[in-house]
Amino acid sequence: MSRSRTAARARSRTAAFTLDGEVASPARLTVGDLRTRWRQRRADVVFHCLKAGPQPHSFSGPLLRDVVADAGPVFGGPGRKARAGFVLAVDGGDGHGTVLSWAEIDADFGNVPVLLATDMDGRGLEAEGAQLVVPSDHCGARYVSAVTAVRLTGWPRVAALMARELPAAAAPRTGRRAAAVSGDGE
Repeated sequence: MSRSRTAARARSRTAAFTLDGEVASPARLTVGDLRTRWRQRRADVVFHCLKAGPQPHSFSGPLLRDVVADAGPVFGGPGRKARAGFVLAVDGGDGHGTVLSWAEIDADFGNVPVLLATDMDGRGLEAEGAQLVVPSDHCGARYVSAVTAVRLTGWPRVAALMARELPAAAAPRTGRRAAAVSGDGE
């Protein structure tokens, strides 16, 4: 097999994600990019699963805020208030996703060291893709595996999305789901 064909196959097995939204320089990044372009941090965490109990893991990778900062966030104005109205939506390859506020990870606000992990328990994540790691969380629900997209969005767009979605979400719930919300223990 030729070198170019071997290299093409290796690239096709390397997971990548998009970094876009309100940034000056959208990008497509791989675990290799995350490993070589940004300082690596380490987080030893234990998250508590309802079914499996405590899950200890060690992750390494760059800070999410450093990666997004290098893409040139367009906050729409100077100062902290402009930054405080932005959110990051992170999607994973299994359909799971989560949202973090920019203020949560911004050094002037929450300063949470959220990682885009390149390694988990000493094993590289090149094949499956980066993992979002929120070390301050007690449970692992915001840990997103095989990250496929990171999107920075500002408050005006978030508010517009909410205005479109809230009427449907605010409709009265009926049946078993409504009972579960009222405390039947489901």
